Amino acid sequence: MPGRLLAAAFCFFSLWAGTAAAQAPQTAPEDADTVHAAFARLVEQSETRRHFGLPPDTFWRHSGSLAIALLSDSAETSAASLSRVAAAFSDPTGLDIALAETGAAPQPGDTLDSLSAGADLVIAVGPRQDLAEIAFAAGFEKGMLARFEIGTLPFVFSFTEAPARRGVVLLADDEPERAREASFILATVWALGGVTLGPELTGLIDPDPASGPSLTPLGKAVFSLFFRPELEVGASLSDTLLRARALLAE
Repeated sequence: MPGRLLAAAFCFFSLWAGTAAAQAPQTAPEDADTVHAAFARLVEQSETRRHFGLPPDTFWRHSGSLAIALLSDSAETSAASLSRVAAAFSDPTGLDIALAETGAAPQPGDTLDSLSAGADLVIAVGPRQDLAEIAFAAGFEKGMLARFEIGTLPFVFSFTEAPARRGVVLLADDEPERAREASFILATVWALGGVTLGPELTGLIDPDPASGPSLTPLGKAVFSLFFRPELEVGASLSDTLLRARALLAE
């Protein structure tokens, strides 16, 4: 994965974990240009879409319910946070996004296919070295894996290609809870079909540490647009952006 993307992820997590973390501007959702620009940032990065298992030149989004599995030896400490993230995205997308399964952290020697095979998104939390061994055996991208091993990334991830798309995110258990929460947000956006390592979500997420993360009015407008049925899966990205512009003008 390009180094600039990994650097963007590092900056995102540094901000999210800090006291001044990404206080989202409450942009009016009726600002069509702002909504369109934010939507475009989530879909138009052709050169990086393949890293997320997405077709490089055509639009794709998840359809149907999104089943998430959380594998951790202390799942109860993170399940509530992950469920809040799922709920935040369920309303604007119209999808049933839910924590469907919890279980023990994976062990070295486990394969990706063996991890909660029925889930659309698997988030596994465990010792960094154990997860690195699993990722190495599965052929994860080497640059991302190297940064994970030395501690400058909290996660590594892999998505099988659309349309039969499934994601596995391996998250180190030595990360603070705020970084873990940020990882849950990113993983959910990836599973829905968005392309981001954090900066593209600026202004879309309200990271209120008291009540948990939620979507801002702009975020709700963007993800509602993302799941408008008029935007057809398989259409070119250029046509999708033009159609999105027309929908916002209606």
